[in-house]
Amino acid sequence: MTSVFLFQLAAGVMLMAALTRSADVSPRYLRLLARVCAALMVAGVAARMAERGWRPALNGGDGLAVLAAAAFSVGWLAASGAAASRGRAVRRVWPLVGAAFALAAAAGGVLSGASEPPDAAGDFPAGLIYGSGGDTAVRRFLATGVSLGLGAALLGAVTAGMLLGHRYLTDRDMTIAPLRRMTGLFGAAVAARIAWVGVILWPVATAGAPPGVDATWLWLMVGLRVGAGLIGTGAFAYMTWDCVRRRSTQSATGILYLAMVFAFTGELTAQYLLRTRGLAV
Repeated sequence: MTSVFLFQLAAGVMLMAALTRSADVSPRYLRLLARVCAALMVAGVAARMAERGWRPALNGGDGLAVLAAAAFSVGWLAASGAAASRGRAVRRVWPLVGAAFALAAAAGGVLSGASEPPDAAGDFPAGLIYGSGGDTAVRRFLATGVSLGLGAALLGAVTAGMLLGHRYLTDRDMTIAPLRRMTGLFGAAVAARIAWVGVILWPVATAGAPPGVDATWLWLMVGLRVGAGLIGTGAFAYMTWDCVRRRSTQSATGILYLAMVFAFTGELTAQYLLRTRGLAV
């Protein structure tokens, strides 16, 4: 589960870098994002090898995605030093392609069982959500990809926003526009995540737990995922937007610190529910 989270976070930060207008920020900020992504990818590869062994971790489709994502993140870091503010390939295409590979590496870790095996009752919510039949695996695969993608956007927005807020301490000539834009992306990611979780959890909430399923533990984890990861993060997103509206960058940065804790907790809980219960939340 550690490698999946690291790849997901790296994908989100690279996505936010691709969506950032380089004319509004200093080249040092883009280089900082490149360094963070490269470090996350190195840590993710190490975690994947620890989970599965070095040879199995790099074999198969998910292994190729891991290698490609690591190559793009390190290559982006090398290129950003000379052209952080120039060149569409470095500013947009390179991190965007790297984000796609990192997200594929995260999905591969979930679908190939890189983390702990599912619980015996793990098929309970999956049957309610994805139904039965020949296309069940396809629906589950698509739901996993969408959930990981939305989670990556949320993690990337809050992390890139926090790092951007720190730049205002040293880059005095930077306008409020990039932080306003990043705050908007953060709020949009939270709203999309809430909508998706509502769609996934509705059939589970209305069906109730069948015999043999520990409903107390299931709903405790769901409560943590929704309460901390969505409601708490959403409240911090609104507070951050209000601070940015008042042009209070230091207050917004402090709130984003707290938002990171809640967002990370929520997404890690989401990964646990995905691996053990089949809930793509």
